[in-house]
Amino acid sequence: MFFIKQLLVYLILNAIVSNLLIAGTPPKYRHGELKAFLNLEYFSTNENFANTGGEFAKLGSQSEFSYYKITPQVQYGLNRKWAIVADFDFMSGESVNPANTRSTNQLTDVTASLLYKIIKNKFYILPRMKVSIPIATFDPAQDGVILNDGALFVEIAAWIERKMLAHRFYLYSGYKYVADGRAHTIPYEVGVYNSYKGFVYGFAFYGNEIAQNDEFLDTPEVRNNRTAQLNAGSKKFYSVNPKSMNISGWVGYRLSRNLIAHIKAETPIDGSNTAKGNTYSLNFKWRAINPYKKISSDEKNFRIEDTPNNSN
Repeated sequence: MFFIKQLLVYLILNAIVSNLLIAGTPPKYRHGELKAFLNLEYFSTNENFANTGGEFAKLGSQSEFSYYKITPQVQYGLNRKWAIVADFDFMSGESVNPANTRSTNQLTDVTASLLYKIIKNKFYILPRMKVSIPIATFDPAQDGVILNDGALFVEIAAWIERKMLAHRFYLYSGYKYVADGRAHTIPYEVGVYNSYKGFVYGFAFYGNEIAQNDEFLDTPEVRNNRTAQLNAGSKKFYSVNPKSMNISGWVGYRLSRNLIAHIKAETPIDGSNTAKGNTYSLNFKWRAINPYKKISSDEKNFRIEDTPNNSN
């Protein structure tokens, strides 16, 4: 009963903050283990955070921007220390204003990550190098919806996790280099998660700070004019110096020994030059190859099989 009451409190809090993106919990893997993920995401907005943090404005009368995103992902443990992750995004987006309705369907980005696992002094430390290559790049002559930032990025960061108070607490931070004159950022995330029998739940606070300004900092209208025309004014993508603070919550259930499903909700609580909208997603994780390798006593403290990966 205590757990049920605790879970209800979490879900109620989640409902309160929902009107509610995430590096995600630290991935777990073993030598020879192959996991497959499928993430289905929906985002919609009719507001932007303004240039000054905390203030926001409507996109315009009867204006809205939304998209659906499908992300298949695979993760493979090369050995006890190293793992690789690969995924791609396929998106379907729509922008609506009184003058036009635009829609676009396209493969947007391909991403690969390299992970290295360190377990020391009751800490789970996981450095990651992540590289994302845009398949869809911005064309000044395009007339369709903009569904990504259209620029290569490299993110070098790390998770640090420790078990405390019967929960897993983690920190994530690093440096994100973005090509083509875009702003470089420092992503960060603080989260907590745990499992109980067949259920798993978690919450996170995350965002980014600007480390290097966008090349159009002094002339943001270069980008704003295009997003006003193509994305109904939304600054979800292709914005100058986007900055945000967000909160997310998720709950999952083990459907079978090797199949788990999760639902997640995410919302920004502060920001500047970015969209103010809600994200909802459904995630499936399937352990395709389970080598049943022996797990060290140190690693057992950190191993929760039914936590969702996230490629953001």
